[in-house]
Amino acid sequence: MWVQKLENGRYKYREHYKDKDGKWKKASVTLSSNSRQAENKARALLAQRIEEKRKKATGEGISFGAVASDYLEKKRKTVARDTVASYNSWVKAIFGFIDKDIPIASITVKDVDHLLEYVAESRSSSYAAHVLFLLRQMFKYSKKLGYIDDMSPVAYASLPHMPLTMAQVAKRSKKYLDKKELSYVLNQLRTISPDIALFCEFLALTGLRISEALALQVDNIDKERERLSVTGSMKRNIGKSTTKNIYSYRTISINKRAQDILSFFIEKNAAYGSDFIFKGIYIYSVNRALKKVDFRVPLSSHIFRHTHISILAELNVPLKAIMARVGHNTPKTTLEIYTHVTKSMEDNLRDKLDNISF
Repeated sequence: MWVQKLENGRYKYREHYKDKDGKWKKASVTLSSNSRQAENKARALLAQRIEEKRKKATGEGISFGAVASDYLEKKRKTVARDTVASYNSWVKAIFGFIDKDIPIASITVKDVDHLLEYVAESRSSSYAAHVLFLLRQMFKYSKKLGYIDDMSPVAYASLPHMPLTMAQVAKRSKKYLDKKELSYVLNQLRTISPDIALFCEFLALTGLRISEALALQVDNIDKERERLSVTGSMKRNIGKSTTKNIYSYRTISINKRAQDILSFFIEKNAAYGSDFIFKGIYIYSVNRALKKVDFRVPLSSHIFRHTHISILAELNVPLKAIMARVGHNTPKTTLEIYTHVTKSMEDNLRDKLDNISF
């Protein structure tokens, strides 16, 4: 150990030590005196600090909660606020099952599998998938910092597949409304809430996500060119925020009916002094109204977005053009609906051909 007097009159005590790889490192403490008593105190503090550094380098003693806190603080600087809110929700679910004070190196595959089963049963399989994603990111972060060497607890963890209910099966079999069904649903909504009926019709005409529609402002509308620009999403407890991804920032054409709906709400809400077009419409109020609709499956606002995709597919709009219009960056959902619609069109064509006789 050696001591250095600083310009401020204090003394810095330093010590060399070897890390787990045999490399020399330094540790230091600063005290106000260089007396024999101070030297003894410095030795004790340096020994403690060196031990802490060695434990940190090997991951020994680093709690899962400390890793989660560090990771979330790092991500808070690089992701949207609503993403951070989702991360916090997933971490809360994890801590409901895994003790945040245990060392991250002690977490096992069985711990993670049991956690995922618990989340899937208490929440949903999709929520469990989000939790596993976050766990894997935190383990990668820990390995990068040298806290752990073993990724197997998350690498070999498997998502539980919970059995679907009959309602879920019916809902997954067809993710959109055909024209008759759309008319039926909108007619019921008009008796429940005329404004929400108009809003849902607008979603079906444009394919916007409900959060994107709620974030529309007057200056997002170009009446002359009959276009609207999607520039953000409305988030609970946050307000207008970024869109889901960079592909969601887009400008789309709108028809006369969509323009009329926009004009109705702009005129209606002008007295409130807000330039948000659909002021007074909320996600929970839309979904609450949809629950009152008598239909074959439970409805959510997202079905109108899928309905818009199905309408475009029936019009033979190319898949890439549909993806660009609705802001999809991967073709999975668009392609599922597109394939279902084109198959129905083919079946209808076959039925018509069967009726041909000579």
